[in-house]
Amino acid sequence: EVGFFGLTTEETADISSPEAITFDNYIDTAEERVKALEALGVDKIVALTHIGYDDNPNYDNDQLLAEVDGIDVIVGGHSHSKLSEPVEVTTDENGDPKDPTVIVQAGQYGDYLGTLDVEFDDEGVVVGYAGDLIDVSEKEANAEAAAALEKYTSKIEDIRDEESGAVATEAFPNPRLEDGDEISVRNSETALGNLITDGMLDKAKEYNPDTVAAFQNSGGIREAIDKGPITIGEILTVMPFGNTLATMELSGGEIMEALEHSVSNAPKESGGFLQVSGLNYTYDSSLAVGERVQSVELNVDGEWVELDESATYTVATNAFTAKGGDGYDVFANAYDEGRVTDLGSSDWENFRDYVAELGEVTPVIEDRIVDVASEEE
Repeated sequence: EVGFFGLTTEETADISSPEAITFDNYIDTAEERVKALEALGVDKIVALTHIGYDDNPNYDNDQLLAEVDGIDVIVGGHSHSKLSEPVEVTTDENGDPKDPTVIVQAGQYGDYLGTLDVEFDDEGVVVGYAGDLIDVSEKEANAEAAAALEKYTSKIEDIRDEESGAVATEAFPNPRLEDGDEISVRNSETALGNLITDGMLDKAKEYNPDTVAAFQNSGGIREAIDKGPITIGEILTVMPFGNTLATMELSGGEIMEALEHSVSNAPKESGGFLQVSGLNYTYDSSLAVGERVQSVELNVDGEWVELDESATYTVATNAFTAKGGDGYDVFANAYDEGRVTDLGSSDWENFRDYVAELGEVTPVIEDRIVDVASEEE
């Protein structure tokens, strides 16, 4: 018999908006599930996980989960890792030998269909396996299924292909480390992040002219924009969560605290890494967490001035981040104190209107965010 149990990341509390839900430690839970299944006589155990292959170890990930004795297979998600072949773990948390655990994950967005065959001995121990990723784009659509979906896909295509009125003179990438890029949207300034936050700041100023800066969590930027006409489908794919724009009244000290949190995991990736507009800063990823930010400048009334930690500033972000999403306790505190105003303006619609007004947009990196440790290397 084969037993299955599931795990989702404890980070959900920070990266989503769960209410009245608590998350237990994933290692403890996995050990309990293994014991419960073994008590039923099950000796082939599969964990279906959404905790990430190599995600932040301060929360959870599949490689650490694989150290739990008794789990034979982990079919993972969350980190969108493209594991071209299965990964085998044969040691526990102490580095001592254990029965093998095989980890698989098939990338993102249904680009690949993963296959896995596993051979067990009479004791339920993995003694052989073979896995592969099938590139779905190379396969022909099933004619019967495609016909059944036509009444839906035709409507989707109408929206997807509608042009916003803006044109990208060059592609706006959305790099990730696992794609082989040296930088990631989740650890570095990107041209797309600049464009999005510029639009946020522009819209926020319509409501409150005193707004000086805008922040966008990089986990909310999901895809790239191709060269050519920017379509509604592209915009919705880039920003699919339907967040609204919000403004916050923050002290300079609170802004500093937020920026420290933004770079706390760098140069590793973090969905909470902030893309910025109206603000430039440098940090040193080689220093201790909480002591990394070196300099911060804000564009106030057209002039770049040094951040005053005792002054009060109006900044814009999306409502998810403003409420403390991605672990921004400093923003959550401002929200609880009534210093956040949700403007009710949809993020993707703001972006659509902003680029349409510009007409042509060109990718630009402006050294808004600079890791001085990387420059020294």
